[in-house]
Amino acid sequence: TSAVDRIGQLIASAVRAVGNEISRVIRAAAALIDRATRGALAVATRSIKAAGNLVNTAVGLVKSAVIRSVNFSRAAVKSAVSLAESGITRALKAVGAIGGAILQFVKGLIGVFENVVGYILSRIANALSAIAGLVVALGETTTEDIVRLLVGINETLTDAAKRMR
Repeated sequence: TSAVDRIGQLIASAVRAVGNEISRVIRAAAALIDRATRGALAVATRSIKAAGNLVNTAVGLVKSAVIRSVNFSRAAVKSAVSLAESGITRALKAVGAIGGAILQFVKGLIGVFENVVGYILSRIANALSAIAGLVVALGETTTEDIVRLLVGINETLTDAAKRMR
């Protein structure tokens, strides 16, 4: 073969090699994107389950505290009625103070659990927002972005190869 044919073959080989390398890099990038998406979804699922468990526990604690408080209040009311029938006014005032204290305790307890549940739900919302941002960013990646990335990688590799010589 002539020198021109050999040069043509070298150019064709170089183009094929670059094309193969670009295909390989695109496949690797796609695999990384798929892996990142699967990982983000798994983290979101685990976070939502954990938050659900915390919310269920908090609701159970509030429910049992309210039941105990209501039972105690009922006993206090029965005592107040029996004391009122016997005409002891000081005891009535004491029962009223106890009832007021119980009411304030229950109100405070419910407020604390509302704050805990609100905090948990706000953290879940922040995590879901971040995951949604990642998915949107991955979805907006265009072919031109990938080509620019590959060209940049190629230029970096070329520069590195030149410096090694």
